[in-house]
Amino acid sequence: MDGRTEWREGSHLTITRAAVEIQLFRRLPSRELIEAVRSAPVRFMWVDSPGVAMVRLFFSQQERPHESAWFDIIYTPRTEMIGRGRPPGVPGQPITVVVTLVDAATGRVAAVRTSTWPVEDSDFVRARLEGELAKDSSPSAERAFIHSVRGGDMGFAHGRAWFARS
Repeated sequence: MDGRTEWREGSHLTITRAAVEIQLFRRLPSRELIEAVRSAPVRFMWVDSPGVAMVRLFFSQQERPHESAWFDIIYTPRTEMIGRGRPPGVPGQPITVVVTLVDAATGRVAAVRTSTWPVEDSDFVRARLEGELAKDSSPSAERAFIHSVRGGDMGFAHGRAWFARS
């Protein structure tokens, strides 16, 4: 972006018709993190809640990474998919996932990684997104949705974890 020199640290998830896109903004990312994003095995988890999902990811050779090492990204399907149409890909096919690590201090891309989610997990995510998009959009449904986003009813009901292979 012209004139912009830095970004706030954090993570962002965008789901398009083509792919799941994850941007990780980290100020001065370490060489270890850059290499991990480029080549280490990546573990994803989709955590469901009514109206809200959380995507968790971790890059590591470890089978059981320490809890603090996960990247957590909150995703609100109804809000963020409006106008984008259906969830990505075709049922029975894996979803492509593109992870971009950006140096928040400069805006420069430090690493990019393309992977896929296995078919079973891709179909699960597609079904959940379709369900959220099909929900009633009345004002009372919207209020309930906003309430859940703000933490009123997070009651996470489902977690799925898998390794995505590049």
